[in-house]
Amino acid sequence: MTTYALRTSIFLLFVIVSVNVFSNTYYVATNGNDNWPGTKEKPWATWDRAFKTAYFPGDTTYIRGGLYYTTITVGKNNIAGTAAKPVCFFAYPGETPILDGRNCATSKAGIMFKNGDHIILKGLTVRNFYQLRYNDTNSFGIYLYRCGHVTIEQCTTHDIGYRGFYFYAPDSLYVYNCDSYNIVDSLSVTPGNAGDGYIMTGGGDTTDYAIFRGCRAWHVSDDGWDVHTNGYIEIDSCWAFNCGGYEDFKYGNGMKLNLSISLKRKMLSRQVTNCIMVYNGGNGLTTNDTDREAIPMNIYNNTSAFNGLFGNDGNGFAVLQTSGSTAEEKTRIFKNNISYANVGSDVFVAGHAYYSHSHNTWDSQVSLDQSDFVSLDTTGIRGARQANGSLPDLNGFLELKDNSDLIDAGIDLGFAFSGNAPDMGALEHNKYPLISITAPSSGSIFSEPESILISTYVSDPDGYIIKVVIYNNDQVLVELTSEPWSFNWQYPSIGNHIFRAIAFDNFNGISTSAEIFVTYKSSTIKLYPNPNDGIFTFVLNDPLQKTSEISTISLDGKLVYKGTMLEKEVLKQMDLSYIKPGFYTFILYKEEGHIWKKFIKY
Repeated sequence: MTTYALRTSIFLLFVIVSVNVFSNTYYVATNGNDNWPGTKEKPWATWDRAFKTAYFPGDTTYIRGGLYYTTITVGKNNIAGTAAKPVCFFAYPGETPILDGRNCATSKAGIMFKNGDHIILKGLTVRNFYQLRYNDTNSFGIYLYRCGHVTIEQCTTHDIGYRGFYFYAPDSLYVYNCDSYNIVDSLSVTPGNAGDGYIMTGGGDTTDYAIFRGCRAWHVSDDGWDVHTNGYIEIDSCWAFNCGGYEDFKYGNGMKLNLSISLKRKMLSRQVTNCIMVYNGGNGLTTNDTDREAIPMNIYNNTSAFNGLFGNDGNGFAVLQTSGSTAEEKTRIFKNNISYANVGSDVFVAGHAYYSHSHNTWDSQVSLDQSDFVSLDTTGIRGARQANGSLPDLNGFLELKDNSDLIDAGIDLGFAFSGNAPDMGALEHNKYPLISITAPSSGSIFSEPESILISTYVSDPDGYIIKVVIYNNDQVLVELTSEPWSFNWQYPSIGNHIFRAIAFDNFNGISTSAEIFVTYKSSTIKLYPNPNDGIFTFVLNDPLQKTSEISTISLDGKLVYKGTMLEKEVLKQMDLSYIKPGFYTFILYKEEGHIWKKFIKY
């Protein structure tokens, strides 16, 4: 075999290996084509092409921003990711892809997965999937049927004709920082009676498990959260507002916890913490378990206010009578909650119903009126989310003033709190953390191969810091969860950089540092050609002042070459044609600092 043929065979083998290793990343763009390979340069055109193709363990699809009109439900059945290699469908960083169903001829779901496992959705928006026929029940934003180990993060459903997010028999479902709004079932038998932001149903399966954190539901014709499944459902730091109010059906609740449960369950089944339910047509929160089995639930540190609109007598909290015993009913525990200015009552307890309660505004020696709150202006509650996807700043809405006697009036339930005891309500009174970038100084200039040490000063006056996130040009550079709150950036990219740091404390307080501007310049060396066949030239701008060691390191850290470069040399011809194809680093060791260049051997 000739040398050329041998090199060609090695190159082809490398390409084949590379395809097997790296072909699980795909792209979709509005200017793509489904007949293309789905690369960044030649992306697919539709979400459905991605869902039907990129479903093997470890596959990741990035969907570029823009509008994607569809006339079909997009999705895939039996996706089988693994814990180590989930199947991921992500918005391209910094962009918002939108799936739009306005051209559908019949009612559809936007995204639907059935019997899938280990799936992650992030940053996707689904809109305009309407009911198109009387009593049509097939209009959903995102629908998961018997799927397990699914994470949905920073996704939005809006202008949907039946359910925003619909989960049937969810197992290990995690929904973070999602929004669902304008969900109205106008063509149902009872118009408005099924327009839920988030609904969970099931067939009595006790393995159901779901956690919602940092989510919102508003302007839905029925309930913000509607839970009728067995298993454990946790709703933490979520907001439900303006639920209910469509035509004749106006009694939508913020959160409805226990419908159609037929199995006895002794273990904790519902936990609602740090949630806000305001301006809903019906109740802020209802156990909704009349004549059903009583299931254990913890309702802790929530705020329910201004509920009971459209002529309804909605309550802050409603506790209904189950078919269970008194002891079983008392496993429904309410503590540290605020109920304020609801049309009905602070808490409605049905006749012969029982529950356990203490340290709530309705059963404690505290006074409660408008003067306890920083603001009653709701502007912030439906505002844009923060850059990292977290809930927006409420601008003082329902936050406690410094002199409120609801501060430290709660009981320790095992969660973090400020002061001597937990506050009542969803929003722990907090003094925000302090953070600044102490190094490098703004205007600093660095050159290859220097690293950049980014140091911060951070403190918290009434708690402790749980996380510091350092951003570079609005992209997360590193997330720190322990001291020292610093990061040594080893291989910065060439160009200008803007650093800022965000501190998070244990009471959800967030503060951002001033921005720091630095420049990183290229080194005084060149390596060409790159990529190469192992034969290349290494050139310095200035003659070497002292004979120095040189080496080549593989991607996995193995030394594949070691030699020297002589004093006064400027250029070094290298022949490493014998090394395997791959990624390598060429290093010149100098006393004043190492110089390195990466290259590809094909």
